Amino acid sequence: MADNLPDNIEKLCVQYEVTEAGQRLLEVMIEPAARTMQVQEICQLAGISKGSYYLLFKDQRFLDAYYQACKTACITAAMPTMQSVAGKAIAGDMQAAQLILTMSGLHQPTARVEHTHTVEAGNSLLDMYKARQKALD
Repeated sequence: MADNLPDNIEKLCVQYEVTEAGQRLLEVMIEPAARTMQVQEICQLAGISKGSYYLLFKDQRFLDAYYQACKTACITAAMPTMQSVAGKAIAGDMQAAQLILTMSGLHQPTARVEHTHTVEAGNSLLDMYKARQKALD
C-alpha cells in the first residue's frame, strides 16, 4: 500500500463516520490484490463476517469513503507515470505537454467545420398561418 493511504483511510473513516469494521475492510479493499480475492478471503483479512461485508456495502457512509479511497489510490498509482510525462513535456515533447494540458482541462481538442450546404426549409409558420386563415374564410 502507498505510504500515505493508511493515514488517508483513517481520516476518511473519521470524515464519513465509518465503523471500525468498515475501516478494516477499507484497508483490505484498497489493496490491488483484493480485486482478485473472494469475499470470504477479504473478510478473513479484514477480520469481519460476510454479513458485515454486505451490510457495509449497503452503508452510504462506507461507500463514500470507499470511493474516495479508490480515487486517492488511483492518483497515487498514477504519479510515477505523470511525473514521467511531465519530464518529457519539460524536455520539449509536445504530445506530452498536450496530454498534461488535456488532463488538467486546460486543452480541449477542437475541429473546424465549414458549412457550405443550404436546405430549403419550406413555408414559414407565418405563411402556413395565413394559408390556413385564407382556407377558413
